[in-house]
Amino acid sequence: MFKKRINMILIVFIMCICAIFETTCAVEGSVSAPPPEFCGGIEQPHTWGIWFIETYATCTAREQQYRICSNCDVKNYKEVGNPIGHEYDNNWVNTPATCTETGGLKRTCIRYGCTQKESQGEQTPILGHVLDWIITTASTCYDYGTQTRSCIREGCEYITDETQDVLPMEHDFQNYFSNDDATGTADGTKTANCENGCWTTNTINDDGSKLIAPSAPLGVSAQATYSIYITINWIYTSDINYFIIYRSTGSSDHFEYLAETSSTSYRDNEVSTNTKYHYIVTAIDNNNLESNESNAVSATTSPDAPSGVTATVIGNSIIVTWNPVEGASMYVVYTFTAGTFYIHDPNITQFARVYSGAVVGDYFSVTAFNATTNLESARSIQVYARVD
Repeated sequence: MFKKRINMILIVFIMCICAIFETTCAVEGSVSAPPPEFCGGIEQPHTWGIWFIETYATCTAREQQYRICSNCDVKNYKEVGNPIGHEYDNNWVNTPATCTETGGLKRTCIRYGCTQKESQGEQTPILGHVLDWIITTASTCYDYGTQTRSCIREGCEYITDETQDVLPMEHDFQNYFSNDDATGTADGTKTANCENGCWTTNTINDDGSKLIAPSAPLGVSAQATYSIYITINWIYTSDINYFIIYRSTGSSDHFEYLAETSSTSYRDNEVSTNTKYHYIVTAIDNNNLESNESNAVSATTSPDAPSGVTATVIGNSIIVTWNPVEGASMYVVYTFTAGTFYIHDPNITQFARVYSGAVVGDYFSVTAFNATTNLESARSIQVYARVD
């Protein structure tokens, strides 16, 4: 019995010795170091360095220190001392109540980074949060947004975990611009970009944008000059691109394109004698719209020059004859030596010149005159006769 008791004492003694030699990082106060068997990958105790300050003590927290094992770089931490406590001055401020704090006289800890407040006297109650839905992600024309229930009191940043979707927005088209596609017969279109920034466009009819044709030229006149040309003039004071002149012969109902000009006058050189020409003028604006037709005007060119002119000597007279000219009101006979003579009867197509005395020769030419147009034809061929 005594021997068994001696053996038990030896076993306990050996276990105590083993416990003494099983020193680990935990013996040093570490809360994170691994057991010795993991130090440097082999079973051995850590080799600690000196203690460093991790964080200084604050009003409410103890100082934090650490040391590093030189074998495996494991850190060992401990807390030292006590929190330093709050420090206040006598700067009492009357502050209003907020969502989470009472109102009244308060002073704030003057230590750096501490916001702890101390109250004095009667305090007004805490206001509590006023919650409403606040947009956190804006919706677009195509995508949902999100909103969160948050406190809407000024200065409060409290946000709950409650969220919900916000429906996509409708397109917002406001500032339309013309597409400049109106014509003289139809309205154009106008387009707007979505004001929500989605780059969608909307094109609609631009009511009332149909282009208005320019007004017709005024004061149109036509004046023939001999049988060479007819000059057409008109008046136009507005800004215009160009004018078109239309002409008709023999009828004032069937006009054909003649020419165009940017001037307010045109000379028609492609005319024939003894012909009545009708003219109208239109204006073309910068949109290529053509105005209504102007009033029709007309001009008649001069008669044809007399043909078949002959000079015959009968006795002491020279008889000049010619063929009748259509449209002639009278004829004019030009002589080289005796001047000009007028035959006022269009039915008379001869002229007699009597000579006396010495031998006389002369040159003759004839024109036809239209009293309505006040135009004289070109001169006929010149003929010569001599009285011996």
